[in-house]
Amino acid sequence: MPRRPKFQIKNTPKGWRINVPKTVSATGKREQHFYATRDGAKEARAALLEKFLANGSAASQIRPQLAEDALAASQILKPWGVTLKQVATLYAREQNRKTASRPTDAACKEWLEIKSAEVRPKTLEGYRAAANRLSSAFGERDLSGLKTADLQKILAPPGTSPPTARANKVAARVFWLWAAEQGWCEADTIQKVKVPKAPEQGEIEILTPSEAARLLEAAEKFYPQAVPMFAVQLFAGIRAEEATKLRPENFTEAGIELSAAVTKKGRRRNIDPSPTLRAWLEKYPFKRCPNWPRVSRAVRHLAGFETWVEEGFIPEGIEPLSSPPQPWPQNALRHSFASFAVAAGTPLETLLWEFGHVGGTAMLQGHYVGRASKREALAFFSLRPGGKREPSKPAIVKSA
Repeated sequence: MPRRPKFQIKNTPKGWRINVPKTVSATGKREQHFYATRDGAKEARAALLEKFLANGSAASQIRPQLAEDALAASQILKPWGVTLKQVATLYAREQNRKTASRPTDAACKEWLEIKSAEVRPKTLEGYRAAANRLSSAFGERDLSGLKTADLQKILAPPGTSPPTARANKVAARVFWLWAAEQGWCEADTIQKVKVPKAPEQGEIEILTPSEAARLLEAAEKFYPQAVPMFAVQLFAGIRAEEATKLRPENFTEAGIELSAAVTKKGRRRNIDPSPTLRAWLEKYPFKRCPNWPRVSRAVRHLAGFETWVEEGFIPEGIEPLSSPPQPWPQNALRHSFASFAVAAGTPLETLLWEFGHVGGTAMLQGHYVGRASKREALAFFSLRPGGKREPSKPAIVKSA
């Protein structure tokens, strides 16, 4: 133990001074402390003596090598104005955080088990997709070791469409913030993931006739039970959530009857199928498609579009019909039908009714008029089962 210092008090022109030997100073150098009054200096001397008695005994246990390392570390840290103790505290905190973390796959599994009893099936579907994406990419890597750049590559890599990137981040963010509450990672890590900006409001994206043909080809080849579900959305513009509520009895000679229980707005409407849709439903009568969300993603993936697919839904050894993967436009089927129907000559008033919109036609005009050419529309409505093409006739055009 170092010799007990006296901390002598002396009156100087600068004030009452206390000398602190380098053996007990915080900086490792001799220090001089000045006080305005003698009583203030006495109080400071008593505090220094108390601190020495409480901590000084440890000095006798310091090995020469440790003392040298401590001195060298102090010199390294000097430019930043931090002490060795502060750095040691930060390091210990980081190591504790890593120790308390969990492997990504194990954390995702635990999170899904909790959420399965809390959220709706549709919401759980999105959570399951996010968990699978993270587990597949990072496996047993601890969450604490993942950086924003790691998540960026998985959730929103270059070329990802704004809707896809946004959906990926939203679902993954719910998991990540839950894990942060457990102390397994930092919440800020996922907040910094950048999502590309969406197109200007009013600008829509549609499938080309060849892309629509490729989608239907993949459905016919690998999931024929999904064909009628794609057909009613692609060739009648029925909303995806409405299509899942349809039953065979909704399809009659008079057309497709959408009851109030089926429609989004709760208003009954009737759709007169075009010859194109009738041809598809004749070969593939409408039936409910089991596991529609998973099957839909699998078909889109097989057609060459960018989408996550759950394990077991892609036939082994089968490659997509197109590569590299292309972004899947938001509301692609409904937007495609409307754009091609308008280009083929369908009045906006007819489309307004069959789409289940209320109000005037201004929104439809802004979205769909001029979005596709008549030539593209005729190619779109010429699509038939088995990859066949039937030249479109004026009969496809509906009058108001």
